[in-house]
Amino acid sequence: MSWEFATLGAYGLSLLRDCSELNQLSAHISELTDHVAKARLRETELTERVARWVEYLREEKEKMLKRGNSLYATGTLSAIVSDDIEYNISMLMKMRERVDKKLLEIKQRRKEHKYQLKEMKNEMLLMHHQLVEWDKKYDEISDITKRMNVSRKQLQDRIKEQQQKETAAKVSQFFFIKTTKIQELLVEL
Repeated sequence: MSWEFATLGAYGLSLLRDCSELNQLSAHISELTDHVAKARLRETELTERVARWVEYLREEKEKMLKRGNSLYATGTLSAIVSDDIEYNISMLMKMRERVDKKLLEIKQRRKEHKYQLKEMKNEMLLMHHQLVEWDKKYDEISDITKRMNVSRKQLQDRIKEQQQKETAAKVSQFFFIKTTKIQELLVEL
């Protein structure tokens, strides 16, 4: 029976270790969630910056047209702005891909964690039921042991009493035989 408790103890330690790993994974998920939130903030800032650049350039273009600047200067500025916008859009797309990848990873880990927690809960319930069963068996064995100890004590008392009776009978028989022999010897004399 002690091996069952030892096995249960080792199993309990294993479950505690698993819970610790789950807590570490949960902390890692929180960290990843923070990274995703920061990436989204950066994405929003870049989008706003691009929008401001577009607005600024449009205003500059309108100013240049109003002033009557040459088409060449406008074309050069437009090319520069276009390159800058293209670069910012490319950066936004890369950022979006990284954010989506992190989100997918977080969703996957959440599913795994939910499944692991469910499995651990089922194992804990099973262990609880086993402990209840073992407690019942232990109580039954304790009762049987107590009754056996009482029976053994009673049996020992009876054996002791029987031995005392047998010893008393042997002593009285011995004295009877000796007394008879002494009487026979006295009669012969």
